[in-house]
Amino acid sequence: MILRDDTNKENSLYHDALFWLELEEEDYKMTDFVRNINQGRNAALRKAMKYDRTWQHQDNNFDTIPIAYEDLVAGEYRYSILDKHNKIKRLRVKNKEGKYETVKAVDRRLLNDDDLDPSRTGVPAKYDKIGRVIRLTPVPDYGAEDGLEIEYQTGISYFTVDDLAKTSGFDDFYDRLMTLYAVKDYAAAKQLNNRLPIILTGIAEMENDLKDGFVERDMDDSPKMTLAGSDEYYDNLY
Repeated sequence: MILRDDTNKENSLYHDALFWLELEEEDYKMTDFVRNINQGRNAALRKAMKYDRTWQHQDNNFDTIPIAYEDLVAGEYRYSILDKHNKIKRLRVKNKEGKYETVKAVDRRLLNDDDLDPSRTGVPAKYDKIGRVIRLTPVPDYGAEDGLEIEYQTGISYFTVDDLAKTSGFDDFYDRLMTLYAVKDYAAAKQLNNRLPIILTGIAEMENDLKDGFVERDMDDSPKMTLAGSDEYYDNLY
C-alpha cells in the first residue's frame, strides 16, 4: 500500500486506518496519522528484526546494498556510525596487504588495558561501539582507501505528509500491522473503547503471522537444528 490514495482507497494506508476506526477523513488528520504510522513502522521493524534470521529485513525505499566503505586512516581509531547504520552486522578492515579481514565485535568492558592503549598500533582485530562511534583496536598504523567495510541493517525511511505515493518499505503482507499500530494509538488517545478490543485482536493476529513469516522466509538455507518449543526459542533468541 501507499501512504494515501484518494482514488484507489483499497491501496491506501490512511484509508485502511479510517476503516478500522470507522471514521471519516476529517476525523483523523493527516499529520496525526503520519506521526502514528511512523511509530507503527518502528514497532513493526522491531518485530521483524526480532524474528528475522539470515535473510535480513531492509526498508524497500532504500535502493542501495547495505554495505558502506570508509577510508582507514593511520593513527585514527574512532569512526562515526551514520544514522542509516541502524544495526552493525559485520565489520571488515583491509590489512597491510590490501585484503579484507573480519574484525571481532567486543564489549569495551571485556577489553584489557593493552587493547585500550591508543599507542598500541597494528592491524585492527577488534572493535567496540560507544554511542555513534566505532573504536578499533589496535590503532591502525597504516592507511587504506575504503579500508573499513561496514555491513549494516538499515533503519526506516519515514513518511512525511507530502509522501502520498510512498510505500511502507516493509513487506507488503504486513502493511496492515503498522496501520493497526497507528489506529491503536489514535483509539487510545481518543478513548474509542468500542474499537480498541477489535484493534488489539487484529494486532495480535498479525504479530503472530509476522513471526511465522519471518522465521520461515529463508527456507532456501540449509536446515538448522533448533530446540524443542520453537516459539519459546525464537521469543528469547534476541
